[in-house]
Amino acid sequence: MSIPKYDHMIYKLVPHGIEVIFINIVDGVEVIYEDFFDHQDISSIQNQFLKYN
Repeated sequence: MSIPKYDHMIYKLVPHGIEVIFINIVDGVEVIYEDFFDHQDISSIQNQFLKYN
């Protein structure tokens, strides 16, 4: 199973990690997914989940 890729990501640093809002544009509609990462580097999250690196 492959890891989904997203068009855009918004990051929010919180005390115990990083909250990430993933955004895809599908047929002109924003599809939003939110997740939490425990103490990971933002660049590693980008490399793993962004469509265009």
